[in-house]
Amino acid sequence: MNGSSKNKSELRTDAQNKIYHWFYVWQLHSIFLHLRRVLKMAELQREESWFVITLWAFNWFTFFTSRIAMHIFVTLKLVLDITKFPSGVEWPLAISGMMGLNILNVILGIDLSKAFLKESNSWRKRIHEKAT
Repeated sequence: MNGSSKNKSELRTDAQNKIYHWFYVWQLHSIFLHLRRVLKMAELQREESWFVITLWAFNWFTFFTSRIAMHIFVTLKLVLDITKFPSGVEWPLAISGMMGLNILNVILGIDLSKAFLKESNSWRKRIHEKAT
């Protein structure tokens, strides 16, 4: 089957599959957030370890790709495709849902920044104490 002979439902499925790949990145971000919390609660997290630094790098990468970039894309797509919503209820519901999620993502980003700054300050103190 070539691209021109696909019907609308097959094309929609292809588009949905492309978007679902981004949702996997979103799930990865949730996994990294929970892994950091579980390690901290189990007292297995060593602040200066390469694992914790790598975990923070993955946390920030997945946060920006899934929680920021993807949500900006979906919100812009909703605004640009307003004419594709047939009823007067679907678009306001979709855009208000995205706005709610965007607000939650901003709060999550602030909390993530605070946690990172707190941990990085403790790293600096320990390094400074070891040096003196």
